[in-house]
Amino acid sequence: MSDLIKHIRAGAVWATYPVCFILQKSLWVLYKLAPRSLTEKLLASRTGKINMEVDESIQYMTSNTMLVKSLQKAVTDIYKEAQLGGQAPDMKVVNLEDGKEVNLLSFARAGRPLLINFGSCS
Repeated sequence: MSDLIKHIRAGAVWATYPVCFILQKSLWVLYKLAPRSLTEKLLASRTGKINMEVDESIQYMTSNTMLVKSLQKAVTDIYKEAQLGGQAPDMKVVNLEDGKEVNLLSFARAGRPLLINFGSCS
């Protein structure tokens, strides 16, 4: 994906801020207007927890901090080098057979998937 397209997508994410802010504050107003027993039942049905700090949860969910962090994560995901469904980055790796640095994609072969195991073998 070109840098221009990434910048446009990131700008589009930040452009949603006013709409998200209004929706978030509307949720807070509805919470404050709704009967306490109804909000507790709804939250309990969604989380499975009956005794939870409802006010603290709603305060955070409707806070500007939560909104900005969500938008920052969305923008960070746009600028990541590796994208889901995209090509793998061609980074340098060490060939265990001879100890030389080679490009990762030099191990790829047509018709055969390249599998990378980051786990431990012990």
